[in-house]
Amino acid sequence: TSQWVTTSAGIHTLSNVGIGTTNPTERLHIVGNYILLKNSADAGGGLVIDTGSTTGQNSQIFLRDRNSDKWTIRKTAANNFDIFGTTVAAAALTILAATANVGIGNASPAYKLDVTGDIRAPANVYALNFDSTSDIKFKENILEIENPLDTLKKLHGVHFTWKESQTRSLGVIAQELEQVLPQLTSKNANGDMSVTYIGIIALLIEAVKELAKKVEEK
Repeated sequence: TSQWVTTSAGIHTLSNVGIGTTNPTERLHIVGNYILLKNSADAGGGLVIDTGSTTGQNSQIFLRDRNSDKWTIRKTAANNFDIFGTTVAAAALTILAATANVGIGNASPAYKLDVTGDIRAPANVYALNFDSTSDIKFKENILEIENPLDTLKKLHGVHFTWKESQTRSLGVIAQELEQVLPQLTSKNANGDMSVTYIGIIALLIEAVKELAKKVEEK
């Protein structure tokens, strides 16, 4: 009893406390496979810490609601770090121990940031270079662009201000482009339209070639 002290702030111990061990080496030393913190308002909710019942097994933290694990944070047997949910087929976030590569929706990231799915950035994205996959092995039904100059003349380039950032820019209006080159536009779940600007480069190349040919023929 001399190891415990009661003050206005609560009950304190003057030494280490052990649960499942008679030789605690830290202020709170627990030996066991699981630690369960339950929600008093929801008998099935809470936090479960799994230290791994066998050598090499994952150490995991379960965020639980109504006796169902909604999210899991874990160290894998390969020492990788994962976060995944019950409604997510693959790991929502993975960090590989060997490379520090980060995967979002990708359990085996091959790059420093490897994302499976679409990415939205409401502001600027900065990089030294942007490479678009264009290998012929991924393409089929390859056709020449017909009447590129006439098609280009139908496009409407504009100056405009982004409402959110109030920055000035140049570009096209997606709804207008959809009327001419619908394959270069897309629409998300909210109905917001986007433009694949890189596709316009191919049109420009062929339009310049057509224009050069007309000049040479004069």
